[in-house]
Amino acid sequence: MPASDAAVRLTVDQAKQLIVEKANAGDFEGALQMALAVCNAVPDDLDARELAGAIAGNGGYYENAVDCFQALIDRQPANRDHHDKLIRTLMVHDRASGRLKAAAERALAAVGPDAPFHHALAVAHAEAGAHAEAVAAFAAAVELAPDFVQAYRAMSAPLLAIGRGEDTVAAFSRSLAPWDGSPPPADASATDYDALAAGYDGNALHRRFAECLGAVFLPVIEGRDDLRVLDIGCGTGAVGDLLKGRTAGLAGVDLAPGMIAAAAAKGLYDDLRQGDMAAVMAELDGPFDLITSSCALYHLADLAKVFAEARRLLAPGGIFAVSVDPAADDMEIGVSEPGEYAHSRRYLRILAQAQGFTEHEIRVIEHRRFPGFGCVFFKEVE
Repeated sequence: MPASDAAVRLTVDQAKQLIVEKANAGDFEGALQMALAVCNAVPDDLDARELAGAIAGNGGYYENAVDCFQALIDRQPANRDHHDKLIRTLMVHDRASGRLKAAAERALAAVGPDAPFHHALAVAHAEAGAHAEAVAAFAAAVELAPDFVQAYRAMSAPLLAIGRGEDTVAAFSRSLAPWDGSPPPADASATDYDALAAGYDGNALHRRFAECLGAVFLPVIEGRDDLRVLDIGCGTGAVGDLLKGRTAGLAGVDLAPGMIAAAAAKGLYDDLRQGDMAAVMAELDGPFDLITSSCALYHLADLAKVFAEARRLLAPGGIFAVSVDPAADDMEIGVSEPGEYAHSRRYLRILAQAQGFTEHEIRVIEHRRFPGFGCVFFKEVE
């Protein structure tokens, strides 16, 4: 190497070290500006471009990160790592504009079949509402990587959108681990939901939770305006909104004080109590005509106590309407995330039969973005 080239390389290496030091000290803007200057001065230094992309991504300068990774791909189109960095950035920050789809298609054309790239393409299709195309791309991902949990779970949503209810349950269930009976991790859910309470009703997805369960149970109570109702896991009161004008009394239970406060502010509930669902139910006296739980029971593994308390509190012929995350019948209870659980129809039917409930319907519904079961049981008239 000529002495002049060596001197340039030494200067570039020194600059890279300073860039890393700035980034480690939290000065991402300064580090990025210096990194981009090195890239402009030495366009063929791909390590400098990759360093600039990493700093841009870590510092929140996502468009700069995209530009850097695009430039790397332009120079080395067959380098899988460059495509992967771009796609990871777009998966987090830009799923809907069409750039993710283009990046995934380019990556697959350049490097061949690849499970994460098929998954990214599927996500882009799903974001665009191209559900059949999304299902096909997810299927390609899991064919290459049969243990790709995230792909199975994500595939369940477009399967539901195109009406393949049993396939959506099977796909979601492939993302679960069987529950081994261990207790959940330390409960942070009340704190988490307190933080969400203020803006919870402003999220259209959150509003749909109760509406999807309501589509299952509201026809059953058609014409009733005298219902005594208990809403367990009431949140901000979305079920209360659905039942406006139909109740002779409405009680609610939730673990998060912030959610209880938001529900109280609506003025729909006559009695609101904060605490664990089953524990608070054990303190109540019935009878109730309807007990509901929308998008709450996935926090519990074993639902036996809830079913038993529902039976105790319901009047003869009373209605128990709940939604749960779905598991296939080859397991009773599955773990979807730490402290989050799915339940099979077989398990729900075992509990219902043990408590003297008659099944009216268990329907595959939208639930927390993914599929779930919307269930309606009647307490048998003794």
